[in-house]
Amino acid sequence: AKEALFKALPAVDGWFWTDAELVHDARHAPRFRFHGTLAAPLAREGLQVAVSLSHSGGFVSTVVIVTRGPSP
Repeated sequence: AKEALFKALPAVDGWFWTDAELVHDARHAPRFRFHGTLAAPLAREGLQVAVSLSHSGGFVSTVVIVTRGPSP
C-alpha cells in the first residue's frame, strides 16, 4: 500500500516510509495516517488520500487515489 501511495503522491522531499501508516477506521476500512515530514505538505495542499486493498488467492492489489479537497 505504501508503494502505491508513493507513486500516487506529488513529489514531497524528505519523507520516510514511517511517515505513512496504514490503519483501519471504525468500520475496519483501510486508510492512511500521516506523520512527520509527509503530514504538513498534504494538509497545506488540501490533499486527501483514499486507499483500497483487495486480495484473491496469492495476489494482493492496492489502489491509492490522491485528490485535492474542496476549498474552504
